[in-house]
Amino acid sequence: HKLFSRLSADLATINAEYRGLVGCPLCLRLFAAEAIDLEPPVLTEEHIIPGELGGKIITLTCKNCNNTHGSEIDAHLIQMLRSRDSIEGLSDRPFRGRIEIGGMTVPTYIDWKASVGKMTTFALRRFKPSVHEAIRSQMSGGNVKTFNVNLRFDFIPGRADLALLRIAYLTMFREFGYRYILSPAASVIRDIISS
Repeated sequence: HKLFSRLSADLATINAEYRGLVGCPLCLRLFAAEAIDLEPPVLTEEHIIPGELGGKIITLTCKNCNNTHGSEIDAHLIQMLRSRDSIEGLSDRPFRGRIEIGGMTVPTYIDWKASVGKMTTFALRRFKPSVHEAIRSQMSGGNVKTFNVNLRFDFIPGRADLALLRIAYLTMFREFGYRYILSPAASVIRDIISS
């Protein structure tokens, strides 16, 4: 409610008719203070930098924008950074991937440690027991000369970039308020983020 009051006062300086209201900085829909207290709330606290990345600074956005952007944009930035940490040996999270051996493909976890001079390990994920047994048989029989590994980074680079743009946009909103959000330049950025 404290943040709502601050944002509402800022919006009222632009247009007195908006007194007692807050606009979602992402979709510009207007909300009264009751929107925070509804069950579930329709106006929610939004971490400007995702909480999973250590972000602590918040603003208010509508629940729809918060949820949609979290799953469709922020998740890709989080996964991109996790993947980079794994490649650099800074994470204990294995990659998900697939190994193809003798024409058979199985899902696997890949614990990438080459960047820190340690052995990279592969752990086959649960799959069809018959395929696991066939691979084991080929490996122990010495019939495997090569195998292919595919890593899955599980992020779309363009969406990770959008998440960075969104962080910058919300940071500017936090710093400069609705005058920034309602500027022509910010509307272009908002359109890019929402599309």
